[in-house]
Amino acid sequence: MKLAIFLSVALFAVFTSAHKTGAPPKACEGLEPKHKDWKAQTTSSPYKIEAKKVGDSIEVTIKITDKTQAEKFKGFILVARDVSNKNVGTWEQVPKAKLLKCDNDNDAVTHETNEEKETIKLKWKIPKGLTGAVCFKGAVVKNGKTWWKGLKSNPVDV
Repeated sequence: MKLAIFLSVALFAVFTSAHKTGAPPKACEGLEPKHKDWKAQTTSSPYKIEAKKVGDSIEVTIKITDKTQAEKFKGFILVARDVSNKNVGTWEQVPKAKLLKCDNDNDAVTHETNEEKETIKLKWKIPKGLTGAVCFKGAVVKNGKTWWKGLKSNPVDV
């Protein structure tokens, strides 16, 4: 009985605390959270990434696609990619998010805590001289073992 309680507590700790302060820098490789041996889901994601140009920046929103499912998420990692699939630009600091360095300072953004979220709005700065379209790519984490990768926004002309 004591062993069963110990194992239950240990598993609960693993599932609820995975990357509670944001994705680690190693998550830049493949834009995956690197949660133990758990693999990305192969089902359709219950989350979507939307992007729209607002002045000299782009507002990027991660949200639930179907609110009736109430699938809140705990984490994410995103980058902006140009048409050649290169990381471009920088993110601005916003509440509940923190900035990462993948290729360049502040070129990736992740969650600051693993509290559940229905949506988060992020702000990406358009670099001077950049032309063409950008797309926002990454992963969204429902919990430590349930996550989706390869998510991308609509392209936005800068």
